[in-house]
Amino acid sequence: MSEKTSEKRYCLRYAAGAYWFLDTQQSGRDYRPPVKLNGMGADIIKRLNEGMSGARLAQAVAEEYQADSTLVERDVRAFLQSLETQGIVMTEWKGTVRV
Repeated sequence: MSEKTSEKRYCLRYAAGAYWFLDTQQSGRDYRPPVKLNGMGADIIKRLNEGMSGARLAQAVAEEYQADSTLVERDVRAFLQSLETQGIVMTEWKGTVRV
């Protein structure tokens, strides 16, 4: 992708002992605070940004965390739904997050 890093809409940062997922292009009028993520949430965002999705993402996370892939897939879907509920909707993840 030829986008400059500064033009990417979302940013994943680690600060104060937690990961934070920020929308860097929102207006002050409809401000949404950063979303606090745990390590697994940050890992999912990083994998989505690399282009991994669906069953492959759930399988990779399940292997890394030694968890049941069916449960992980359900949890990943719930996590993405929670981001959408908070106003973070991305149709194309690959390369759109500054990490």
